[in-house]
Amino acid sequence: RGPWSSRSDSDYVRLQPGLNLGAWRLRNASTWQKSSNQPGKWQSAYTYAERGINSLKSRLTLGESYTTGSVFDSVPFRGVMLASDENMVPYNQRAFAPVVRGIARTQARVEVRQNGYLMSAQTVPAGPFEITDLPSTGGSGDLLVTVLESDGSRQ
Repeated sequence: RGPWSSRSDSDYVRLQPGLNLGAWRLRNASTWQKSSNQPGKWQSAYTYAERGINSLKSRLTLGESYTTGSVFDSVPFRGVMLASDENMVPYNQRAFAPVVRGIARTQARVEVRQNGYLMSAQTVPAGPFEITDLPSTGGSGDLLVTVLESDGSRQ
């Protein structure tokens, strides 16, 4: 080693502890770093308590955290945040699902297909009907609705 070289040591630790207490979740992210001839230094990136609020389909966060950013960058904050949580909404309500309406002449079986896949088959009484609980496929394609009347005819 020449007279111009120097030795440098550094140590680094990242911790992400968490604790669950009932509906509450406590989370933290901290680092500890020490360089040669310098004392070690702790830094916290965030510390927050969080819980879901099912009746509001939302999440309550208290402490130091970050906003959720689907369109814009997330922003750090210190305080309280109440935000909608899409994961609390049933899957079939998250995406667009069409409503199928029609009129059955007799008690009938209504079949709804998309790209050949049977999405729904329901028995409806004679008269107007409405199917509102179609599963969301996430795909594209026209819906083919067939009304199989009890007299054997099809619509």
